[in-house]
Amino acid sequence: MLSFSQLLRESVFYLLNTLIYFGLIYWLATDNLWLCFFISSAITGVQISSKVIKRQVFELILPQFQNIDNNINSLHEQVNLLGSELDQFKDKVNELEDKVNELEAKLDDFID
Repeated sequence: MLSFSQLLRESVFYLLNTLIYFGLIYWLATDNLWLCFFISSAITGVQISSKVIKRQVFELILPQFQNIDNNINSLHEQVNLLGSELDQFKDKVNELEDKVNELEAKLDDFID
């Protein structure tokens, strides 16, 4: 939420913005005051709604992207952990194969 001072600052900014648009439209386009008022008000309204929509989008989407990023990092860590465990498993399998080969050699010597 916006604090009172931020709200006041934005209100003054939009009021000045509306007055500047009003003056430019009056000076460049038409002498009709009501038309200048409606056009400048519409432009300022679009700016306000654009800012509000952008703020809402960031409030809704940014946490989702952070959540996705955290999940990806977690999965990356798990893949690294599984890779190291797989390497340890391969070492154990190789040790067991060596032992089996030794036992087969002893068995072959015993049978002969």
